[in-house]
Amino acid sequence: MSYKHLLAALAFLFATGASAQTVIAVDPGHGGSDPGAVGCGYEEEDVNLDTGLRLRTLLQNNGFSVVMTRTDDSFVSLSGRASFANSNGAARFMSIHANSAGVVATGIETFCATNGSNNSFDLRNKIQAQMIATWPLTNRGGKTANFTVLTATAMPATLTELGFMNNCNVDIQYLSDPDERQRAAEAHLIALGQHLGVSVDPGNGGGGNTDGTALGVVFEDQGQGTANTDIRLDQATVTVVDTGDTYGVSADNAVFSIDLAPGDYTLSASAPGYDTATRGCTITSGGDSWCSIGLLPATVSTTGTATGVVYEIQADGSTDVRLAGATVTVTDTGDTASSDAGTGAFTFELDAGDHTLEVALAGYTTATRTCTVETDATVWCSVGLAPVESGPEPEPSPEPQPEPEPSPEPQPEPSPEPQPEPSPEPQPEPEPSVTVEPEAQPEPEPTVSLEPEPESGEQPRVRIASADDDDPQSAPLSGGCSSTGSGTGLALFALAGLLFLPRRRRRDNVTGLTGLLLLCALGAPAAQAHVPGVSPDTCHPHDRVVVEPHDPALLYAEEGEPTFELGQAEDVILRDMIAPVLSPLGDQVLFAEPGYGALSVLDIDRGDVTPLVARDAVGVGAGWHPDGAHIFHRLRRTPYADAPTVLVDDKGQMVGPYDAHPALRVFQQHHDVYLRIDNDIVQVSSDAEDDRFFAPVLSPDGSHVVYQGLKTGLYLYRVADGARIFLGQGTEPQFSPDGTLLVFERTYDEGAVLVDSDLYLTDLNDPGYRTGPLMVTFDSIERFPSVGGASPALLYLDGATLKKAPLTRR
Repeated sequence: MSYKHLLAALAFLFATGASAQTVIAVDPGHGGSDPGAVGCGYEEEDVNLDTGLRLRTLLQNNGFSVVMTRTDDSFVSLSGRASFANSNGAARFMSIHANSAGVVATGIETFCATNGSNNSFDLRNKIQAQMIATWPLTNRGGKTANFTVLTATAMPATLTELGFMNNCNVDIQYLSDPDERQRAAEAHLIALGQHLGVSVDPGNGGGGNTDGTALGVVFEDQGQGTANTDIRLDQATVTVVDTGDTYGVSADNAVFSIDLAPGDYTLSASAPGYDTATRGCTITSGGDSWCSIGLLPATVSTTGTATGVVYEIQADGSTDVRLAGATVTVTDTGDTASSDAGTGAFTFELDAGDHTLEVALAGYTTATRTCTVETDATVWCSVGLAPVESGPEPEPSPEPQPEPEPSPEPQPEPSPEPQPEPSPEPQPEPEPSVTVEPEAQPEPEPTVSLEPEPESGEQPRVRIASADDDDPQSAPLSGGCSSTGSGTGLALFALAGLLFLPRRRRRDNVTGLTGLLLLCALGAPAAQAHVPGVSPDTCHPHDRVVVEPHDPALLYAEEGEPTFELGQAEDVILRDMIAPVLSPLGDQVLFAEPGYGALSVLDIDRGDVTPLVARDAVGVGAGWHPDGAHIFHRLRRTPYADAPTVLVDDKGQMVGPYDAHPALRVFQQHHDVYLRIDNDIVQVSSDAEDDRFFAPVLSPDGSHVVYQGLKTGLYLYRVADGARIFLGQGTEPQFSPDGTLLVFERTYDEGAVLVDSDLYLTDLNDPGYRTGPLMVTFDSIERFPSVGGASPALLYLDGATLKKAPLTRR
């Protein structure tokens, strides 16, 4: 059988039902704590988002499948945007931006990567031509730039600058007009259709949308998914979470059929005696989408919640003085908790029945109380402690002699049993003054309305950026936080760095970031440059306000000095590459050519480069077989971990299909991550997070899954017990060959290019999953770390230089 026929056979054998639709990634630039260019009372992030959402609707109504890097006003890193598009198997990437300059400028320009493919240049040229035909603005031409979303994506990618946000006489008249933004979205659709050679209808984007249908059955989940839907639940109801509409299923076979406008939806099904379940469902124009839902029999709860506060007993009976750090023990179960700092709160999940709580704190008498817990209910069991009395005269009675039966903790008054003072016996429990933040819910699909900011003395939101323009005839661009050139301005900036950012950054360094932004705002012009290029007078905050996970069941990796330290790095080769992976033996490097369209292997000792395989997106998710002599890669452009993986030798010749763990398989579906264990499917990602998850990777030893949240960062899932651990911000994770270490990058950007990146390591053998920086630098951007070799070594890219450094345990 020929190589080509074998590939086709394997693709058919491993097919997993991925949509045949062409996937287009739409990237509305900036968002959240990064508003983009600001001018004329408007913010770029709003223009980009509204235009992107309009383009999504047009694309879906014309038969395309669409993934959006953001659908609301939230910050998403540049590396996260590129990784998200790669992970979802997008065929094209279209980024929407708007421009700004230090002087008034005008016009439209569209970018692709400097070394982009012919398809990148073709799509760029067609978008630029359509935009110029749509808006009568200056043609600034098709350009090239090494923006991250253009160079780190595995598909032809473009970035359009629609116009200048600070041109209040001309460009803003188009950027701020919803009808004109609709026309801009239509121009992108027409250009894409011309580029792909398909017929599109730009008029199919408004009220004339053709609905699609969500079809399915509600059944009892017997551990086989939709492979066994024999037990139908004819009393079930199905709710479209996004709209709140509820539908009943048919009485004979529990079928539902719901007509919906094209788009992504979440369906929820419930039935008496069963746990409620949800699933995502993508509706296409005029199409049917099967979205059956399986329900598990309801588990009978036998537990309830005991909660309360520990407080100091006051003469007036108040509970205002809360006691932090008190030890609360459930004497009959042995469970303990420490009262919360500030609130004095504690909480236990206990079996229904009577339980005795014992509370102890140094300087206070120990107290007990009985708490009756009811099933599925919360009971308040606050406990007051009386201060230990002290004075010039010693206590006459309780000589501190050893007791015949010593208690676990020293008791100031062992006999009689200490009791609270009679007067402040707790009355009907006052509600403790614990402020509980409501759990964040996914926001409804935003309809962006651009309202100019009030014309007051209020400063506009600060745009942190700088200038770069390869058009010598274009208007000069200035940095968004430049110091106006005065020595005083530079001194203030330097002082701000010393006062606010002594360690340069931390995720929670809000004070430092606020101070830096304040100093920037004092000298910031009314509009800031959009196209980036770092200048010495430009402020660059390294912290972005990112979404923090809010799942109470989530564990957090221990932050601190990593268990390994990095030795002196040596240059391996200077070469334009992406995603290098060090072999298990440490003597070779697998890498992708820019654009991920080809795989090659570098022999470190000889310096030889051997081309292996050339195919669209073949470099996404490629890696080494544990034997160090073979390479695995994906067959086709589909969602990450959803495609068959094949093994090739060191000459690129096919060996056969590859499955490192036949009993375990990770995959992503509808922006969630799942793990198949034999015939059981477990959802790895959490419904508690308002995020989209992607790029799941199983560790070589099968013990962990690492995956990414587009807004939040990196997560680990422990296969043995289902624990989830949050690692913080990060992208491009790589396991060591033995599965005991995980390395990743944390990148920092100003909206169009990276301005910094650091490398981090997580020790998977450490009980606290200790995570810390292997490398923190100020003048270089390190990316794509990997670990390999018999004696562990770190491989990474520093710009275009591939480097290797030894790792030693501290």
